[in-house]
Amino acid sequence: MDLLSTLKSLITGIDEGLLIFDHTGKILHSSLDVIEQFSDKVGENGNIQSILGPKNDEFNQFLSDLHITKYRDFRLNTIVNGKNKPARMRAAVWKTNGDDSIVLASIVDAKFIERKRRDVLRKTLVIEELSKSMKIRTGKLYDSILEILKSSAQAVQTTRVNAWMFNDDETLLQCIGNFDSKVFSLVSQESLPRIAIPNYITAFKSTKIIVAPDARNHPLTRELNESYFYPNNIYSLMDVPLRMDGKIVGVLCFEEVDEIRHWTLQDQKFGLIAAQMIALAFETHRRKISQQELEIFAYNQKKLLIETNHRIANNLSVVLRIMRMQVDRCKDQFHKKLFLESVNRIESIQFLHSTLTDSNSENRVKIDKYAQQLVKSVSETYADTEYSIQLIENYTPLEISNKKALYLGIILNEAITNAYKHAFRTSKAGMIRVEFYTEKIFGILEVFDSGEGSSSKEFVKGLGYEIMNSMADELGGELKIDTSSGTMVRLKFRLS
Repeated sequence: MDLLSTLKSLITGIDEGLLIFDHTGKILHSSLDVIEQFSDKVGENGNIQSILGPKNDEFNQFLSDLHITKYRDFRLNTIVNGKNKPARMRAAVWKTNGDDSIVLASIVDAKFIERKRRDVLRKTLVIEELSKSMKIRTGKLYDSILEILKSSAQAVQTTRVNAWMFNDDETLLQCIGNFDSKVFSLVSQESLPRIAIPNYITAFKSTKIIVAPDARNHPLTRELNESYFYPNNIYSLMDVPLRMDGKIVGVLCFEEVDEIRHWTLQDQKFGLIAAQMIALAFETHRRKISQQELEIFAYNQKKLLIETNHRIANNLSVVLRIMRMQVDRCKDQFHKKLFLESVNRIESIQFLHSTLTDSNSENRVKIDKYAQQLVKSVSETYADTEYSIQLIENYTPLEISNKKALYLGIILNEAITNAYKHAFRTSKAGMIRVEFYTEKIFGILEVFDSGEGSSSKEFVKGLGYEIMNSMADELGGELKIDTSSGTMVRLKFRLS
């Protein structure tokens, strides 16, 4: 097959304005669109010059330069029905025998090109505005849907744009917004039973978009004639499924009334983007609802926690008041001291609860603040005795978990109480040093008194030691007692 035959086969049946001419301008073949526009000039012996208007110097120069030209894109004037019509030509040149050439050219209405450019620009601007919409970003669902439908109708320049969602059991397609450009507002629209449109629904499982210029006769949409097209005078539609989490949940519809419309590729691309905008509006709204539910839950939990803390504090206070009353009623020092020790132990728990309640760090305790409260409470308990005790404290600021703080506080309470009770029975004066510091991943608590000391065997017989040893086991720590010179209680435990 020669070159001319090949090019003829290529453009035969094509609707676009394509033609073939030689180096003299003689038209060798034309597509259907060119024949329709210039039927009296492109027949046998027709010449390209016959369809051109005046002042086409650029084209004339192109013809004279065919021997050195491969491709050109330029504007020219054509004559259609006796009127001057601006056009755009794109031409490719093929060499034949000798210096002869064959040209395959497309002729497109320049106004069509401009309309297409403006159409693309309009759609691009609408997409840009929707992408910045605060209604979509803030999850205002129905305001978002109205904005998307209204903007889409303007971008595509169609009569109706509407959005549909399946109900909970997916038996109905319910219209959630129907914008009508003729009245420039939302209008009501009845639901559609799924059972009445099975082919239409099934089609979305295998296609991203339904494009039906003649919707009343389209095999996927004609089942909508009686229930929807005829009552609303709809002739053409372009429908895009709405998907969320990979599931079809509804449909976005572009509709033309009174006449058949051919949806362009740009229309279809815009429809797909608009459907994504609708899905985004739903996702944002759903996240907003979830966030609000979480905030309500967190608020209720906070209220419950405050109420619980209040009741715990009250209960601890009641227990302490009762036990202090029992202290006042004790008739001997032995039982009075027993009750005081129990009071101090409960107070260590109360201080921990108070510290947790006042702390901004949830479930974390500032050990320096907590230890100071405990030591102060115990020292005040023994302030009215005949002893003269110097108290030295040194704490490394650190937060630990409330569980570790509870065990640490009980050990500290027992060690301080033991020092006040037993260290200075003969000297009546001395020093107690309390220190907390860290060594790499470990926390170290030391309670030292300068008292007379005692044997370690004697020390471990008391209830206080049993309590401290038990709490050290809970911490997974190591408790050591040195009574050789005064008494040193040393606890080492992992901080995490």
